[in-house]
Amino acid sequence: MRIDRLDLRAFGPFTDVSLDLSAGQHGLHLIYGPNEAGKSSALRALRQMLYGIDARTPDNFVHEYDKLRVGATLRNPDGTTLAFLRRKGNRRTLRSAMDDADLDDAALNPFLGRLEKDRFETLFGIDHERLAEGGKAIASGKGHLGQLIFGAGSDLVRLRKLQKELETGWSDLFKKGGQKPPLNQALAELAEARQAIEDASIRSADWAERTASLAEAHRLKVQNQSELDDLQRQTSRLERIHQAKPDLAQRLELLAALTTLADVPLLRDDFAEERRTVQEDIRVAEQTDAMSRDELKEIEEALGAIDVPEPLLVEAEAISELQLQLGGHQKDQRAMIKKRADHQTALDSARGHLRELGHGDDLSQAESLRITTTFSRRFQSFSDNHPALVKDCESSGKTIDVLTEKIDALSAALDNLETDRDPVDLRAAVDRATRKGDLHDQAADARKALKKLERQAEDALRKLPLWSGTLEDLEGLIVPGASTINRYLQELDDANA
Repeated sequence: MRIDRLDLRAFGPFTDVSLDLSAGQHGLHLIYGPNEAGKSSALRALRQMLYGIDARTPDNFVHEYDKLRVGATLRNPDGTTLAFLRRKGNRRTLRSAMDDADLDDAALNPFLGRLEKDRFETLFGIDHERLAEGGKAIASGKGHLGQLIFGAGSDLVRLRKLQKELETGWSDLFKKGGQKPPLNQALAELAEARQAIEDASIRSADWAERTASLAEAHRLKVQNQSELDDLQRQTSRLERIHQAKPDLAQRLELLAALTTLADVPLLRDDFAEERRTVQEDIRVAEQTDAMSRDELKEIEEALGAIDVPEPLLVEAEAISELQLQLGGHQKDQRAMIKKRADHQTALDSARGHLRELGHGDDLSQAESLRITTTFSRRFQSFSDNHPALVKDCESSGKTIDVLTEKIDALSAALDNLETDRDPVDLRAAVDRATRKGDLHDQAADARKALKKLERQAEDALRKLPLWSGTLEDLEGLIVPGASTINRYLQELDDANA
Protein backbone atom coordinates (compact mmCIF):
# COMPACT_ATOMS: atom_id res chain seq x y z
CA MET A 1 0.00 0.00 0.00
CA ARG A 2 1.21 3.51 -0.81
CA ILE A 3 -0.18 6.85 0.42
CA ASP A 4 -0.40 9.18 -2.58
CA ARG A 5 -1.99 12.07 -0.68
CA LEU A 6 -2.80 12.95 2.92
CA ASP A 7 -5.79 15.30 3.32
CA LEU A 8 -5.84 17.26 6.59
CA ARG A 9 -9.29 18.68 5.91
CA ALA A 10 -10.10 19.68 9.54
CA PHE A 11 -7.69 18.21 12.11
CA GLY A 12 -5.50 19.74 14.80
CA PRO A 13 -4.11 23.07 13.56
CA PHE A 14 -4.84 22.21 9.91
CA THR A 15 -7.71 23.40 7.72
CA ASP A 16 -7.96 22.21 4.09
CA VAL A 17 -4.28 21.18 3.93
CA SER A 18 -3.19 18.39 1.54
CA LEU A 19 0.22 16.73 1.39
CA ASP A 20 0.99 15.37 -2.08
CA LEU A 21 3.08 12.18 -1.60
CA SER A 22 2.62 10.72 -5.06
CA ALA A 23 6.00 11.77 -6.48
CA GLY A 24 9.11 9.54 -6.48
CA GLN A 25 9.62 5.85 -7.19
CA HIS A 26 10.12 4.54 -3.66
CA GLY A 27 7.51 6.49 -1.71
CA LEU A 28 10.04 8.04 0.66
CA HIS A 29 9.28 11.64 1.66
CA LEU A 30 10.89 13.89 4.24
CA ILE A 31 8.55 16.29 6.03
CA TYR A 32 10.20 18.89 8.22
CA GLY A 33 9.21 22.03 10.07
CA PRO A 34 9.80 24.09 13.22
CA ASN A 35 8.39 23.24 16.61
CA GLU A 36 4.57 23.42 16.87
CA ALA A 37 4.31 23.32 13.07
CA GLY A 38 2.03 20.25 13.28
CA LYS A 39 4.38 17.34 12.50
CA SER A 40 3.12 15.30 15.44
CA SER A 41 -0.47 16.21 14.60
CA ALA A 42 0.09 15.01 11.04
CA LEU A 43 1.49 11.70 12.35
CA ARG A 44 -1.57 11.23 14.57
CA ALA A 45 -3.80 12.10 11.63
CA LEU A 46 -2.06 9.41 9.56
CA ARG A 47 -2.81 6.73 12.14
CA GLN A 48 -6.38 7.90 12.93
CA MET A 49 -7.15 8.24 9.21
CA LEU A 50 -6.66 4.47 8.87
CA TYR A 51 -8.05 3.23 12.20
CA GLY A 52 -10.49 5.91 13.36
CA ILE A 53 -10.26 9.18 15.30
CA ASP A 54 -9.77 8.68 19.05
CA ALA A 55 -12.79 9.27 21.24
CA ARG A 56 -10.94 11.84 23.36
CA THR A 57 -8.53 13.15 20.75
CA PRO A 58 -6.77 16.39 21.74
CA ASP A 59 -6.85 17.61 18.11
CA ASN A 60 -10.14 19.52 18.43
CA PHE A 61 -8.66 22.83 19.56
CA VAL A 62 -9.55 24.47 16.20
CA HIS A 63 -12.42 22.32 14.92
CA GLU A 64 -15.29 20.84 16.91
CA TYR A 65 -15.52 17.07 17.31
CA ASP A 66 -18.32 16.70 14.74
CA LYS A 67 -16.32 18.76 12.20
CA LEU A 68 -13.05 16.77 12.38
CA ARG A 69 -12.11 15.33 8.97
CA VAL A 70 -8.92 13.59 7.79
CA GLY A 71 -8.52 11.56 4.64
CA ALA A 72 -6.17 10.16 2.06
CA THR A 73 -5.74 8.60 -1.37
CA LEU A 74 -4.31 5.05 -1.15
CA ARG A 75 -2.86 2.97 -3.97
CA ASN A 76 -2.12 -0.75 -4.06
CA PRO A 77 0.62 -2.33 -6.18
CA ASP A 78 -2.03 -3.58 -8.62
CA GLY A 79 -3.00 0.04 -9.36
CA THR A 80 -6.33 0.16 -7.50
CA THR A 81 -6.90 3.38 -5.57
CA LEU A 82 -9.25 4.56 -2.83
CA ALA A 83 -9.95 8.23 -1.92
CA PHE A 84 -11.84 8.75 1.32
CA LEU A 85 -12.35 10.84 4.46
CA ARG A 86 -12.59 9.81 8.11
CA ARG A 87 -14.93 11.59 10.53
CA LYS A 88 -15.08 11.28 14.30
CA GLY A 89 -17.77 8.89 15.49
CA ASN A 90 -18.61 5.46 16.85
CA ARG A 91 -19.81 3.79 13.62
CA ARG A 92 -19.81 4.32 9.88
CA THR A 93 -17.05 6.93 10.13
CA LEU A 94 -15.65 6.25 6.66
CA ARG A 95 -16.91 8.81 4.12
CA SER A 96 -16.45 9.53 0.43
CA ALA A 97 -13.81 12.02 -0.68
CA MET A 98 -16.57 14.63 -1.30
CA ASP A 99 -17.97 13.94 2.20
CA ASP A 100 -21.41 13.34 0.72
CA ALA A 101 -21.89 9.60 1.37
CA ASP A 102 -20.89 6.84 3.79
CA LEU A 103 -18.43 4.08 2.80
CA ASP A 104 -18.23 0.55 4.11
CA ASP A 105 -15.45 0.19 6.71
CA ALA A 106 -14.36 -2.94 4.84
CA ALA A 107 -13.28 -0.74 1.93
CA LEU A 108 -9.83 -0.37 3.60
CA ASN A 109 -9.22 -4.10 4.02
CA PRO A 110 -7.59 -4.61 0.57
CA PHE A 111 -5.08 -1.85 1.45
CA LEU A 112 -4.33 -2.69 5.13
CA GLY A 113 -4.35 -6.46 4.83
CA ARG A 114 -3.86 -7.94 8.32
CA LEU A 115 -1.91 -4.97 9.68
CA GLU A 116 -3.49 -4.08 13.01
CA LYS A 117 -3.48 -0.76 14.77
CA ASP A 118 -0.84 -1.59 17.42
CA ARG A 119 1.56 -3.12 14.91
CA PHE A 120 1.09 -0.11 12.57
CA GLU A 121 1.91 2.28 15.41
CA THR A 122 5.02 0.24 16.30
CA LEU A 123 6.35 -0.06 12.75
CA PHE A 124 5.14 3.14 11.06
CA GLY A 125 3.73 5.49 13.69
CA ILE A 126 6.98 6.09 15.62
CA ASP A 127 7.24 9.52 17.24
CA HIS A 128 10.29 11.01 19.00
CA GLU A 129 9.36 9.52 22.36
CA ARG A 130 8.99 5.97 21.01
CA LEU A 131 12.21 6.33 19.01
CA ALA A 132 14.13 7.26 22.19
CA GLU A 133 12.62 4.29 24.07
CA GLY A 134 13.63 1.93 21.27
CA GLY A 135 17.21 3.23 21.29
CA LYS A 136 17.53 2.64 25.00
CA ALA A 137 16.13 -0.88 24.62
CA ILE A 138 18.66 -1.66 21.91
CA ALA A 139 21.54 -0.23 23.98
CA SER A 140 20.61 -2.43 26.96
CA GLY A 141 20.11 -5.51 24.78
CA LYS A 142 16.48 -5.89 25.66
CA GLY A 143 13.17 -4.63 24.65
CA HIS A 144 10.85 -6.04 22.03
CA LEU A 145 10.01 -2.49 20.94
CA GLY A 146 13.57 -1.64 19.93
CA GLN A 147 13.85 -4.82 17.94
CA LEU A 148 10.66 -4.15 16.08
CA ILE A 149 11.75 -0.59 15.32
CA PHE A 150 14.74 -1.73 13.37
CA GLY A 151 13.27 -4.97 12.06
CA ALA A 152 15.56 -7.36 13.97
CA GLY A 153 12.87 -9.48 15.56
CA SER A 154 14.47 -11.84 18.12
CA ASP A 155 17.97 -11.94 16.46
CA LEU A 156 19.88 -9.83 19.10
CA VAL A 157 23.29 -10.94 17.81
CA ARG A 158 22.64 -9.47 14.43
CA LEU A 159 21.18 -6.40 16.08
CA ARG A 160 24.28 -5.80 18.20
CA LYS A 161 26.52 -6.30 15.17
CA LEU A 162 24.49 -3.72 13.35
CA GLN A 163 24.81 -1.40 16.37
CA LYS A 164 28.57 -1.79 16.34
CA GLU A 165 28.76 -1.05 12.64
CA LEU A 166 26.68 2.05 13.24
CA GLU A 167 28.94 3.23 16.05
CA THR A 168 31.97 2.62 13.84
CA GLY A 169 30.63 4.54 10.86
CA TRP A 170 28.86 7.42 12.53
CA SER A 171 32.03 9.49 12.45
CA ASP A 172 31.93 9.38 8.68
CA LEU A 173 28.61 11.13 8.82
CA PHE A 174 29.41 13.88 11.31
CA LYS A 175 32.53 15.51 12.79
CA LYS A 176 32.43 18.30 15.29
CA GLY A 177 33.69 21.41 13.56
CA GLY A 178 33.93 19.58 10.22
CA GLN A 179 32.54 20.71 6.85
CA LYS A 180 32.75 17.72 4.48
CA PRO A 181 30.76 14.99 6.32
CA PRO A 182 27.25 14.76 4.94
CA LEU A 183 25.57 15.64 8.21
CA ASN A 184 27.85 18.69 8.67
CA GLN A 185 26.95 19.81 5.14
CA ALA A 186 23.27 19.25 5.85
CA LEU A 187 23.48 21.31 9.03
CA ALA A 188 25.22 24.10 7.12
CA GLU A 189 22.51 24.03 4.49
CA LEU A 190 19.89 24.07 7.25
CA ALA A 191 21.49 27.17 8.77
CA GLU A 192 21.55 28.85 5.38
CA ALA A 193 17.91 27.97 4.84
CA ARG A 194 16.94 29.38 8.23
CA GLN A 195 18.84 32.57 7.39
CA ALA A 196 17.01 32.75 4.07
CA ILE A 197 13.69 32.33 5.85
CA GLU A 198 14.62 35.10 8.26
CA ASP A 199 15.66 37.35 5.39
CA ALA A 200 12.42 36.62 3.60
CA SER A 201 10.31 37.32 6.68
CA ILE A 202 8.62 40.70 6.82
CA ARG A 203 8.79 43.04 9.77
CA SER A 204 5.66 43.78 11.75
CA ALA A 205 5.89 47.47 10.84
CA ASP A 206 6.13 46.62 7.14
CA TRP A 207 3.24 44.19 7.56
CA ALA A 208 1.13 46.89 9.22
CA GLU A 209 2.04 49.37 6.48
CA ARG A 210 1.13 46.92 3.73
CA THR A 211 -2.06 45.99 5.54
CA ALA A 212 -2.99 49.66 5.70
CA SER A 213 -2.16 50.03 2.00
CA LEU A 214 -4.36 47.04 1.24
CA ALA A 215 -7.21 48.52 3.28
CA GLU A 216 -6.82 51.84 1.45
CA ALA A 217 -6.80 50.05 -1.89
CA HIS A 218 -9.93 48.16 -0.87
CA ARG A 219 -11.60 51.44 0.17
CA LEU A 220 -10.69 53.02 -3.18
CA LYS A 221 -12.03 49.95 -4.95
CA VAL A 222 -15.35 50.21 -3.09
CA GLN A 223 -15.50 53.97 -3.84
CA ASN A 224 -14.71 53.40 -7.53
CA GLN A 225 -17.30 50.63 -7.69
CA SER A 226 -19.89 52.96 -6.15
CA GLU A 227 -19.03 55.67 -8.69
CA LEU A 228 -19.18 53.10 -11.47
CA ASP A 229 -22.64 51.97 -10.27
CA ASP A 230 -23.81 55.62 -10.27
CA LEU A 231 -22.48 56.11 -13.80
CA GLN A 232 -24.16 52.91 -14.96
CA ARG A 233 -27.46 54.04 -13.45
CA GLN A 234 -27.13 57.43 -15.17
CA THR A 235 -26.24 55.70 -18.43
CA SER A 236 -29.29 53.45 -18.10
CA ARG A 237 -31.48 56.49 -17.38
CA LEU A 238 -30.12 58.34 -20.42
CA GLU A 239 -30.67 55.27 -22.59
CA ARG A 240 -34.29 55.06 -21.43
CA ILE A 241 -34.74 58.77 -22.15
CA HIS A 242 -33.24 58.27 -25.62
CA GLN A 243 -35.56 55.36 -26.29
CA ALA A 244 -38.53 57.41 -25.09
CA LYS A 245 -37.76 60.40 -27.35
CA PRO A 246 -40.13 59.29 -30.17
CA ASP A 247 -42.92 58.72 -27.64
CA LEU A 248 -42.25 62.12 -26.06
CA ALA A 249 -42.43 63.82 -29.44
CA GLN A 250 -45.70 62.05 -30.18
CA ARG A 251 -46.98 63.07 -26.74
CA LEU A 252 -46.16 66.73 -27.47
CA GLU A 253 -48.00 66.51 -30.79
CA LEU A 254 -51.02 64.98 -29.08
CA LEU A 255 -50.94 67.66 -26.36
CA ALA A 256 -50.84 70.33 -29.06
CA ALA A 257 -53.79 68.67 -30.79
CA LEU A 258 -55.67 68.51 -27.49
CA THR A 259 -55.03 72.22 -26.97
CA THR A 260 -56.97 73.00 -30.13
CA LEU A 261 -59.85 70.94 -28.70
CA ALA A 262 -59.85 72.72 -25.33
CA ASP A 263 -63.38 74.11 -25.85
CA VAL A 264 -64.82 70.76 -26.88
CA PRO A 265 -66.90 69.33 -24.02
CA LEU A 266 -65.63 66.07 -22.55
CA LEU A 267 -67.73 63.03 -23.24
CA ARG A 268 -68.99 60.87 -20.43
CA ASP A 269 -67.50 57.44 -19.91
CA ASP A 270 -70.71 55.79 -21.12
CA PHE A 271 -71.00 58.03 -24.21
CA ALA A 272 -70.20 55.22 -26.64
CA GLU A 273 -72.91 52.98 -25.17
CA GLU A 274 -75.41 55.84 -25.04
CA ARG A 275 -74.56 56.80 -28.63
CA ARG A 276 -75.20 53.26 -29.84
CA THR A 277 -78.50 53.20 -27.94
CA VAL A 278 -79.64 56.52 -29.45
CA GLN A 279 -78.56 55.38 -32.92
CA GLU A 280 -80.62 52.23 -32.52
CA ASP A 281 -83.61 54.23 -31.27
CA ILE A 282 -83.31 56.61 -34.22
CA ARG A 283 -83.03 53.69 -36.62
CA VAL A 284 -86.16 52.08 -35.18
CA ALA A 285 -87.99 55.41 -35.20
CA GLU A 286 -87.01 56.07 -38.82
CA GLN A 287 -88.10 52.57 -39.78
CA THR A 288 -91.44 52.97 -37.99
CA ASP A 289 -91.87 56.47 -39.47
CA ALA A 290 -91.25 55.13 -42.98
CA MET A 291 -93.73 52.32 -42.44
CA SER A 292 -96.32 54.77 -41.08
CA ARG A 293 -95.83 57.17 -44.01
CA ASP A 294 -96.17 54.32 -46.50
CA GLU A 295 -99.27 53.03 -44.76
CA LEU A 296 -100.79 56.55 -44.61
CA LYS A 297 -100.07 57.02 -48.28
CA GLU A 298 -101.76 53.73 -49.14
CA ILE A 299 -104.79 54.69 -47.05
CA GLU A 300 -105.09 58.07 -48.72
CA GLU A 301 -104.73 56.47 -52.14
CA ALA A 302 -107.36 53.91 -51.21
CA LEU A 303 -109.72 56.63 -50.06
CA GLY A 304 -109.24 58.54 -53.29
CA ALA A 305 -109.75 55.43 -55.40
CA ILE A 306 -113.03 54.38 -53.80
CA ASP A 307 -115.94 54.81 -56.23
CA VAL A 308 -119.19 54.25 -54.41
CA PRO A 309 -121.99 53.11 -56.77
CA GLU A 310 -125.35 54.83 -56.55
CA PRO A 311 -127.26 51.69 -55.55
CA LEU A 312 -124.83 51.31 -52.68
CA LEU A 313 -125.71 54.77 -51.40
CA VAL A 314 -129.36 53.71 -51.19
CA GLU A 315 -128.29 51.12 -48.63
CA ALA A 316 -126.27 53.64 -46.64
CA GLU A 317 -128.37 53.14 -43.53
CA ALA A 318 -127.89 49.39 -43.54
CA ILE A 319 -124.19 49.82 -44.26
CA SER A 320 -123.87 52.28 -41.37
CA GLU A 321 -125.52 49.77 -39.09
CA LEU A 322 -123.12 47.12 -40.22
CA GLN A 323 -120.27 49.61 -39.82
CA LEU A 324 -121.25 50.31 -36.24
CA GLN A 325 -121.46 46.62 -35.47
CA LEU A 326 -118.09 45.94 -37.09
CA GLY A 327 -116.37 48.87 -35.39
CA GLY A 328 -115.31 46.88 -32.34
CA HIS A 329 -114.06 44.03 -34.48
CA GLN A 330 -112.07 46.38 -36.68
CA LYS A 331 -110.62 48.11 -33.67
CA ASP A 332 -109.42 44.77 -32.35
CA GLN A 333 -107.96 43.94 -35.77
CA ARG A 334 -106.08 47.25 -35.77
CA ALA A 335 -104.79 46.57 -32.29
CA MET A 336 -103.60 43.13 -33.39
CA ILE A 337 -101.96 44.58 -36.51
CA LYS A 338 -100.23 47.16 -34.35
CA LYS A 339 -99.04 44.47 -31.95
CA ARG A 340 -97.75 42.39 -34.85
CA ALA A 341 -95.92 45.45 -36.17
CA ASP A 342 -94.46 46.04 -32.72
CA HIS A 343 -93.47 42.39 -32.54
CA GLN A 344 -91.80 42.56 -35.96
CA THR A 345 -90.04 45.77 -34.95
CA ALA A 346 -88.73 44.07 -31.82
CA LEU A 347 -87.50 41.11 -33.89
CA ASP A 348 -85.77 43.44 -36.35
CA SER A 349 -84.19 45.32 -33.47
CA ALA A 350 -82.94 42.09 -31.90
CA ARG A 351 -81.50 40.92 -35.23
CA GLY A 352 -79.85 44.32 -35.64
CA HIS A 353 -78.18 43.93 -32.25
CA LEU A 354 -77.01 40.44 -33.18
CA ARG A 355 -75.54 41.75 -36.45
CA GLU A 356 -73.69 44.49 -34.56
CA LEU A 357 -72.26 41.82 -32.29
CA GLY A 358 -71.12 39.78 -35.28
CA HIS A 359 -73.51 36.82 -34.78
CA GLY A 360 -75.71 37.04 -37.89
CA ASP A 361 -79.52 37.01 -37.77
CA ASP A 362 -79.97 33.79 -35.77
CA LEU A 363 -81.94 34.76 -32.66
CA SER A 364 -81.22 31.35 -31.09
CA GLN A 365 -77.78 32.66 -30.14
CA ALA A 366 -79.21 35.55 -28.13
CA GLU A 367 -79.38 33.56 -24.88
CA SER A 368 -75.63 32.82 -24.96
CA LEU A 369 -74.63 36.47 -25.43
CA ARG A 370 -73.86 38.96 -22.72
CA ILE A 371 -76.42 41.75 -22.80
CA THR A 372 -75.65 45.41 -22.23
CA THR A 373 -77.10 47.47 -19.42
CA THR A 374 -79.30 49.46 -21.80
CA PHE A 375 -80.66 46.34 -23.42
CA SER A 376 -81.25 44.84 -19.99
CA ARG A 377 -83.33 47.90 -19.01
CA ARG A 378 -85.33 47.69 -22.24
CA PHE A 379 -85.86 43.98 -21.78
CA GLN A 380 -86.99 44.56 -18.20
CA SER A 381 -89.47 47.16 -19.46
CA PHE A 382 -90.87 44.66 -21.97
CA SER A 383 -91.04 42.04 -19.23
CA ASP A 384 -92.94 44.40 -16.94
CA ASN A 385 -95.51 45.13 -19.72
CA HIS A 386 -95.90 41.48 -20.71
CA PRO A 387 -98.81 40.62 -18.35
CA ALA A 388 -100.81 43.65 -19.58
CA LEU A 389 -100.15 42.73 -23.22
CA VAL A 390 -101.22 39.12 -22.62
CA LYS A 391 -104.36 40.35 -20.94
CA ASP A 392 -105.09 42.70 -23.86
CA CYS A 393 -104.58 39.83 -26.32
CA GLU A 394 -106.97 37.60 -24.39
CA SER A 395 -109.55 40.39 -24.22
CA SER A 396 -109.16 41.09 -27.94
CA GLY A 397 -109.60 37.40 -28.71
CA LYS A 398 -112.84 37.29 -26.77
CA THR A 399 -114.07 40.45 -28.51
CA ILE A 400 -113.19 38.94 -31.89
CA ASP A 401 -115.19 35.83 -31.03
CA VAL A 402 -118.25 37.92 -30.06
CA LEU A 403 -117.96 40.06 -33.20
CA THR A 404 -117.51 36.99 -35.35
CA GLU A 405 -120.76 35.61 -33.98
CA LYS A 406 -122.49 38.93 -34.71
CA ILE A 407 -121.09 39.00 -38.22
CA ASP A 408 -122.30 35.48 -38.80
CA ALA A 409 -125.76 36.47 -37.55
CA LEU A 410 -125.84 39.58 -39.74
CA SER A 411 -124.63 37.60 -42.72
CA ALA A 412 -127.44 35.14 -42.16
CA ALA A 413 -129.91 38.05 -41.87
CA LEU A 414 -128.64 39.52 -45.12
CA ASP A 415 -128.99 36.20 -46.82
CA ASN A 416 -132.62 36.10 -45.77
CA LEU A 417 -133.40 39.56 -47.14
CA GLU A 418 -135.51 39.52 -50.29
CA THR A 419 -134.32 42.06 -52.83
CA ASP A 420 -134.48 42.34 -56.52
CA ARG A 421 -131.28 44.34 -56.74
CA ASP A 422 -128.04 42.64 -57.61
CA PRO A 423 -125.92 42.63 -54.39
CA VAL A 424 -122.63 41.99 -56.22
CA ASP A 425 -121.51 45.62 -56.20
CA LEU A 426 -122.65 46.04 -52.63
CA ARG A 427 -120.77 42.97 -51.49
CA ALA A 428 -117.65 44.05 -53.35
CA ALA A 429 -117.78 47.47 -51.70
CA VAL A 430 -118.42 45.89 -48.29
CA ASP A 431 -115.51 43.51 -48.84
CA ARG A 432 -113.22 46.37 -49.81
CA ALA A 433 -114.33 48.40 -46.84
CA THR A 434 -113.97 45.40 -44.55
CA ARG A 435 -110.45 44.70 -45.78
CA LYS A 436 -109.48 48.31 -45.34
CA GLY A 437 -111.13 48.58 -41.94
CA ASP A 438 -112.02 51.97 -40.51
CA LEU A 439 -109.99 54.14 -42.90
CA HIS A 440 -110.62 57.36 -40.99
CA ASP A 441 -109.56 55.81 -37.72
CA GLN A 442 -106.55 54.22 -39.37
CA ALA A 443 -105.46 57.59 -40.80
CA ALA A 444 -105.93 59.21 -37.39
CA ASP A 445 -103.93 56.45 -35.71
CA ALA A 446 -101.17 56.77 -38.30
CA ARG A 447 -100.98 60.56 -37.68
CA LYS A 448 -100.81 59.94 -33.93
CA ALA A 449 -98.05 57.36 -34.38
CA LEU A 450 -96.14 59.77 -36.61
CA LYS A 451 -96.40 62.54 -34.02
CA LYS A 452 -95.28 60.11 -31.30
CA LEU A 453 -92.25 59.08 -33.32
CA GLU A 454 -91.42 62.73 -33.96
CA ARG A 455 -91.60 63.44 -30.20
CA GLN A 456 -89.36 60.42 -29.47
CA ALA A 457 -86.86 61.62 -32.05
CA GLU A 458 -86.90 65.14 -30.53
CA ASP A 459 -86.38 63.67 -27.03
CA ALA A 460 -83.46 61.61 -28.32
CA LEU A 461 -81.97 64.74 -29.97
CA ARG A 462 -82.25 66.73 -26.73
CA LYS A 463 -80.24 64.02 -24.94
CA LEU A 464 -77.33 64.50 -27.32
CA PRO A 465 -74.86 66.78 -25.50
CA LEU A 466 -73.36 68.27 -28.68
CA TRP A 467 -76.62 69.04 -30.62
CA SER A 468 -79.03 71.96 -30.11
CA GLY A 469 -80.91 72.09 -33.44
CA THR A 470 -84.31 70.76 -34.51
CA LEU A 471 -85.31 67.53 -36.17
CA GLU A 472 -85.61 69.33 -39.53
CA ASP A 473 -82.03 70.65 -39.11
CA LEU A 474 -80.86 67.12 -38.34
CA GLU A 475 -82.47 65.78 -41.54
CA GLY A 476 -80.41 68.24 -43.59
CA LEU A 477 -77.20 67.62 -41.67
CA ILE A 478 -74.39 65.61 -43.25
CA VAL A 479 -73.57 63.06 -40.53
CA PRO A 480 -70.19 61.29 -40.57
CA GLY A 481 -70.23 57.53 -40.96
CA ALA A 482 -69.98 55.07 -38.07
CA SER A 483 -66.43 54.09 -39.04
CA THR A 484 -65.32 57.76 -38.93
CA ILE A 485 -66.86 58.27 -35.49
CA ASN A 486 -65.31 55.05 -34.18
CA ARG A 487 -61.91 56.09 -35.52
CA TYR A 488 -62.07 59.48 -33.74
CA LEU A 489 -63.21 57.77 -30.53
CA GLN A 490 -60.27 55.37 -30.75
CA GLU A 491 -57.81 58.26 -31.31
CA LEU A 492 -59.31 60.09 -28.31
CA ASP A 493 -58.94 56.98 -26.12
CA ASP A 494 -55.32 56.56 -27.27
CA ALA A 495 -54.56 60.22 -26.50
CA ASN A 496 -56.11 59.94 -23.00
CA ALA A 497 -54.10 56.77 -22.33
